[in-house]
Amino acid sequence: DGVRPSSYPSEAFSAGAVVEHLEGLAAGFWEPVPEANLLRITVPRGTRLLIVGDTHGQLEDVLWMFFKYGPPSSTNWYLFNGDIVDRGSHALEILLLLFAYKRDCPEAVHILRGNHEDASCVLHYGFRAELE
Repeated sequence: DGVRPSSYPSEAFSAGAVVEHLEGLAAGFWEPVPEANLLRITVPRGTRLLIVGDTHGQLEDVLWMFFKYGPPSSTNWYLFNGDIVDRGSHALEILLLLFAYKRDCPEAVHILRGNHEDASCVLHYGFRAELE
């Protein structure tokens, strides 16, 4: 009949379902074992590269940046230079947004891991608590 049970939202958007989906997305974006925390990017003529660092879960700042400079595209590239999580309360939303842009325009979104994407930092500074 096409009617979903009332438990659908809690199951489809549960922490486990989100993690499973993110793991599937990440597997398509990056090698299982990263080469290094160094990325060489050749920016084509006529393309702009915006370097972004330390968003620390501040979704409003990320949205403002996309509003002001435009979303990732073939001529508008972004390098997120780590420290995306912790401190602010919307790191998960930022990661989901970046994954969506990476899925849709993979050459225009580059993400490096910062020290706050380390297991000990996410415990100490709040990202783990945001996910629970």
